[in-house]
Amino acid sequence: MTNLGSVPIEKKWGLGDRGGLGIILAELQTNKKRKLGRDNTSTFVIRNREALAKIWDAPAPHKAKVCAWRILRSRLPTCDNLWKRKVKLNEEEMMCNACFHSPESIDHVFLACPKTGLVWDEVQKWLGSSSVRPRHISSHFEMFTKLGRGKNCDKFLEAMWMCITWVLWKQRNASRFDGKAWNIKGTLMEIKARSWSWFKEFKTLEKDFDFCNWCSFDLLPKLL
Repeated sequence: MTNLGSVPIEKKWGLGDRGGLGIILAELQTNKKRKLGRDNTSTFVIRNREALAKIWDAPAPHKAKVCAWRILRSRLPTCDNLWKRKVKLNEEEMMCNACFHSPESIDHVFLACPKTGLVWDEVQKWLGSSSVRPRHISSHFEMFTKLGRGKNCDKFLEAMWMCITWVLWKQRNASRFDGKAWNIKGTLMEIKARSWSWFKEFKTLEKDFDFCNWCSFDLLPKLL
């Protein structure tokens, strides 16, 4: 696959035999209008500024906070954002590198992609919680960070959300640029290991967990 950074800006669009790229662009434009027109919780319009303010107070590394801020502001270089910045990509480059079924966008990378969805399902089993996954990432942040009870639990979940999205973005980059296949179990284990190291480093939790207990199921009720 072509390195996205090396694609010339002046490169002409190639529609292919069936005009597939035109369909992708039309779908992206339609989705954008739908979000701007009818859904005030989309990644394009974040009315709740408190959600963004929470990021900077969360017990997480600065790089993860910056990544989360860029996610909620739709500032990551996903293919739809590159296209809006006039970077010319062909039909293959516009597609999600995990499922190859839909054009890549913030909401797709972190929520709608079937493989991402499997990761979230496994995370919720691990935490011992259940909820319906919203369509848009800003709504998901609000929902996920309210799964527990109490301020301390909110902080825990804010940092956990940042850890999960950080790992998912790293997995996306490894797949797109290094050709590494998605591994759901490996991704989940990285989330567990990285989150455990973060919480030990920032001393977020009053209770002390060894790594085996941390990786066991129903983690969230154990924090209460």
